[in-house]
Amino acid sequence: MVPTALSYTEVVTTVAPATPEELASALGAANRDGQRVHFSLERMNRVLKYTPDDLTISVEAGITLGAINRLLGEHQQWLPIGAPRPDRLTAGQALAANPSGPFRLFYGTLRDMVVGVRFATAEGALVKSGGEVVKNVAGYDLAKLLIGSRDTLAIPVQINFRVHSRPAFTETSVLTFSSAAAALEARTAIQQSPLRPLAMDFISAGVADAKTWTLLVAYGGVERVIERYRRELRSEVTLRGADEQRLWDSVCDFPAIMEDRGAVRVRVASTITRIGSCIDALPADAAVSRAGTGVTYFYGVSFDQAKSALEGKAESVALEFPAAPEAPAHYGALAARLKQAFDPNGILAGGL
Repeated sequence: MVPTALSYTEVVTTVAPATPEELASALGAANRDGQRVHFSLERMNRVLKYTPDDLTISVEAGITLGAINRLLGEHQQWLPIGAPRPDRLTAGQALAANPSGPFRLFYGTLRDMVVGVRFATAEGALVKSGGEVVKNVAGYDLAKLLIGSRDTLAIPVQINFRVHSRPAFTETSVLTFSSAAAALEARTAIQQSPLRPLAMDFISAGVADAKTWTLLVAYGGVERVIERYRRELRSEVTLRGADEQRLWDSVCDFPAIMEDRGAVRVRVASTITRIGSCIDALPADAAVSRAGTGVTYFYGVSFDQAKSALEGKAESVALEFPAAPEAPAHYGALAARLKQAFDPNGILAGGL
């Protein structure tokens, strides 16, 4: 989101508080002194409350997603965000960036997993939105407003997540095809069947030097459910255990690897029936599609090229990296009003 015009100094101060109160105090002081500021929350990395029976966990914003999932794994639970490099990404950074991975098909996105947030405002106040339980509907849901805001509205200090039980057994079938059309036809057949996969990613030829089009289908449940998937999918390659984990880790990490290489990534949202026409219209170095949700990521194409090629085919086209110098045009006046309401002096520099 675009900061408001500043009459303040453009020097950005980095602060590493140890408590929410320290963070709020530093933020309030920066607001009074006219300093732009961003925060490192590496010292705020505790688990505040974990109730496995309630499927909820409350954490400080500086804890990594990897640390959260290691704890949840002790109780056969997980937080299925699917963000790249979870051992480097904190809960606060995830809230700010709103990443989503392959398991959004079954579990949804962060908006479905965040049930409450405590955050510090630019004025130095600590505010709570939502609660610690899933069925919490009291008041305005400001937590959802902070998801994807890039820390330009407020700084989260505590995040309450809804977590999920892991299936008793999981497998992933790797289906390969000579064309995109054939792969998407198989995708459609799965969707029209009684099967309900955990994830279903369509990967273009060109990824990892592959010359075929690949459909990855993850599924889980009791043994008889797994057997049903095996019969229906008839995959030549089926991965389990550590091999399956490595595959999905590589899929989730792929965006970070491409960003490190300086690639451009464009996010395209379309109906699932138009994924194929979008891929045909926009030749790219690589494409990875959440084939059951209609979100496709194109690598090695320009934003302008994507906008032009996909007009009338996609519902939205957005540049994800490199970062755009300003907010996408479709945010428009609403983003400016939100920024003015939350951070009228424009001191929040983002970049947590």
